[in-house]
Amino acid sequence: MVPADERSVAVALFDSGSGLGGALAIPWVAMVFGWRWSFASSGMLGFVCLFAWLRIYHPVAKHPRLTTTELAIIRGGQDAPPASPRQGWARWLHLARDRNLWGIVLGRALTDPIWWLRKV
Repeated sequence: MVPADERSVAVALFDSGSGLGGALAIPWVAMVFGWRWSFASSGMLGFVCLFAWLRIYHPVAKHPRLTTTELAIIRGGQDAPPASPRQGWARWLHLARDRNLWGIVLGRALTDPIWWLRKV
C-alpha cells in the first residue's frame, strides 16, 4: 500500500496537470486555429470523454468482470464515514484552517482566470 503522503502528492500532480493542461491547451488552440475552434475542440473532447465513459463505466453490482467475492469485499468496505463532532460554524472554521483547502483555492484562483489575461 502506498503511504498517504505519496498518494496525496500523486493526486496533487494529477489535479495540477489537468488544470494546467486546460489552461495551456485551449489558448494554444485559439492562437493557432482561432477562438471558435477553442470552443469547438473542447466541446468535441467532452463528447469523446462522454462516449468513452459510457463504454467503460459499469456500476459495481453489474460489472462484467467482478466476481461475487470481490463484490463482497467492496461492499464490506463501504461503511459510512463517522459524523463530524463539530456542528454549525465550527465545521466551517475547521475547514477554513485546512492548508490543503487553501492550496486548492490558490491553485484554482491562479489557473482559472487564464482566459481573461490575453485577448485572442
